[in-house]
Amino acid sequence: HPDLKDAYKGGYDFVNNDNDPMETTYEDWKKSGSAEFAGNGSAYYTDHGTHVSGTIASQAKSNSEISVKGIAPDADLYVYRVLGPYGSGISSNIIAAIDQAVAAGMDVMNLSLGAALNDPYFPTSTAINYAVLSGVTTVVAAGNSGPGFYSLGSPGTAALALTVGASDVSMPITTLKGNIASDSSIELETMARSFSDDLTTFKGKSFEMVDVGLGGDTDYANKDVTGKIALVERGTYALV
Repeated sequence: HPDLKDAYKGGYDFVNNDNDPMETTYEDWKKSGSAEFAGNGSAYYTDHGTHVSGTIASQAKSNSEISVKGIAPDADLYVYRVLGPYGSGISSNIIAAIDQAVAAGMDVMNLSLGAALNDPYFPTSTAINYAVLSGVTTVVAAGNSGPGFYSLGSPGTAALALTVGASDVSMPITTLKGNIASDSSIELETMARSFSDDLTTFKGKSFEMVDVGLGGDTDYANKDVTGKIALVERGTYALV
């Protein structure tokens, strides 16, 4: 990928046992003769590893209008492929990649993967603990099983991992729709009150939108935003 090619420094493919950790491609699927989608809806071809790598280390060097920088664009990126077609893999490959990352002297390890096994002593979780004890900061996905009890998956169950997940808002949030004039009409959905406020007071009402640029002190000069919706730009630094 053009946004990652300069950040990429090396790696290994534990699925095909070679030095090219390329994901499973659409062309791979066409040649395979296998079903395009597994029973759980996962496609034969994958892109999640590239997505996560971009979130971390993308350098925004492509000509795309949506080219972005990752959170650590100056990081050296080493990639170990452990998941193959349909985004599935085996624990032994995951453990081998963890061991290799430690042996290669990685500073930080990210694993956006997991199994639906809520077991802190599962082999991959144990391997993560040893990696952290060896000095490697390790970030692991919590999984996609939801907010219920015992839904955290391995290796995110590792006691020493930095396990990251989303959170659910256990209450309905009222949203507002509005249009702002630009080169073309843009429809926005906004919500700008705290959870303790009564959002139902917004229902059925219309509010004027005021463009306040980046929201700095001078951006509000000579503008009245009382009782209106202030439209604030996200900023000037491109992040994922």
